[in-house]
Amino acid sequence: MNHPRKLQTVGFVCLAVLCATAGAADIEFDYEIIGLLDAEHQYPPPSGSYNESEFVAANSAAVIGDALRVPFGDDGSGNSIWLYDGSDYRIVSLTDAEHTKTLYYDTGGVRGLLREASARKVLLGPSGHVVGLSSRFSEDDWFSRGTSAWYHDGVTRIMGFTDAEHSRPGGLRSSRINAAPNSSGWVAGASSRYVAESGQQTSGLTAWLYDGSTTTNISIVGEGFENPDHHTGLYRISNTLAINDAGQVLGLSTKYGLDPGGTYYQDKGDLVWLYDNGTRILGGLTDAEHTEADGTNDSRGLFLNASGQFVGTTNRPDPNRGQSAWLHDGTNVIKLGFYDALHTESCCGWQLSYVTALNDAGQVLGYSTAFYSGDDRGNTAWVADGQTTSTIGLFDAAHTRSTDGLQSNTGVKLNEAGNVVGSAQRFNAAGDYIGVSLWLYDGSSAQSISPTAPVLIRDTDGFSSSYVSFLNEASQATGTASRYGTGGTYLGQAVWVFDGDQTVTLGSMSQDTNGYAWTAVDFLSDTGVAGGYYRRYS
Repeated sequence: MNHPRKLQTVGFVCLAVLCATAGAADIEFDYEIIGLLDAEHQYPPPSGSYNESEFVAANSAAVIGDALRVPFGDDGSGNSIWLYDGSDYRIVSLTDAEHTKTLYYDTGGVRGLLREASARKVLLGPSGHVVGLSSRFSEDDWFSRGTSAWYHDGVTRIMGFTDAEHSRPGGLRSSRINAAPNSSGWVAGASSRYVAESGQQTSGLTAWLYDGSTTTNISIVGEGFENPDHHTGLYRISNTLAINDAGQVLGLSTKYGLDPGGTYYQDKGDLVWLYDNGTRILGGLTDAEHTEADGTNDSRGLFLNASGQFVGTTNRPDPNRGQSAWLHDGTNVIKLGFYDALHTESCCGWQLSYVTALNDAGQVLGYSTAFYSGDDRGNTAWVADGQTTSTIGLFDAAHTRSTDGLQSNTGVKLNEAGNVVGSAQRFNAAGDYIGVSLWLYDGSSAQSISPTAPVLIRDTDGFSSSYVSFLNEASQATGTASRYGTGGTYLGQAVWVFDGDQTVTLGSMSQDTNGYAWTAVDFLSDTGVAGGYYRRYS
């Protein structure tokens, strides 16, 4: 379906390309309106010719969006996931009978068709493969029959397990996807398990790897990973978290064991693993600091890079408390973060370190909680490579609280060059919190890249609120900031862009009569192309 590039209505509008002329007095935009504008997705007059599309994902291969389907009466009719390849559109979510609910009038006759796909679970791979979830229906009643995981490479088909172990009597079946396809189109996911005793509840999850044609079970099974005493029957959980271009999969499995009295099985924590062509490499910190007396040890996997390095966190149980960050560098598990006196809570020994990103060079971005007076806490942002850890952020007077020296920096995004964008809390001379500054770390120092347009600064107290959404490989960044009017009136949201030299705020493309405007950014390419949407008011 090849739709005209025009929109006649009030609604949400997708911008395929949104470019700013840096330094211009009036920001200029070069944009193309895209989305599904056919009868199925646009209210006809006299209802107002309304339609609603939003970005989901985009890369050089395709743009993926979510379009609201026209409702019938007071009932919604769901949505469609669409793909735009630069010249044409196609719906990629499932539209067959299993995923369509026919609704009827009380007196007979078809009112409309209901189809639902989760836009939050649609993922686009670098080669244009698209995966997502669609709701399953029964014509007999309104009850959901679960979700199907689907895969599109020109044709849409179902992934995951659909056998008896993964289907409840009555037709309930559900699969999930947690990571985008790799460059070869391989996908990692999981399917819910059901056994005879489970009724409507699941008996855990089965992790799987799909290579475009075959689904392989990659779960850990057997003693130590199964709970035979669970009220739903033999219970086991394995889930997938990430996949790289080598086909390695980051996942986790829940461990089980007898309680200290030897009378019943209990959860012993999650084990993080890397699946590599039939073998597994185990992650997490397993020393005494991170293991309870009964053997419970609980880790979370977070990110996987191209060479098979992966990062995560492990709980610190009583009497130690909090969590530690770690890197598996391909050979060893290395503890990361800060654990000195400033980063240890004086009362009860809490230590908290977090991981926010991992690049292919093995650099890890994270932060550790710093404990100041009373309950006040800040964050210390850091970059580590397994050998050295560098503190990053802004540390001048404007970002140091005068009353107690509190500083708080959080790294948000990390690129392959090792550059970081993040935020630092701001304070006035009296020590009052007045928002955040955004910064870019270039490998040696950090500079402020905060947008400074007057509309983004509250005139009553100097407060400003900005957020980083994306950082590309050219170290350009974009995000959003709150807008304010006279007297500190909140006036919506604007988009800002850092082009490598300066930060500009994109002007609003539509405002209501009070000056309220809302613009959002949904992606930033490595060539400096950003996409998003804005609300139209006229």
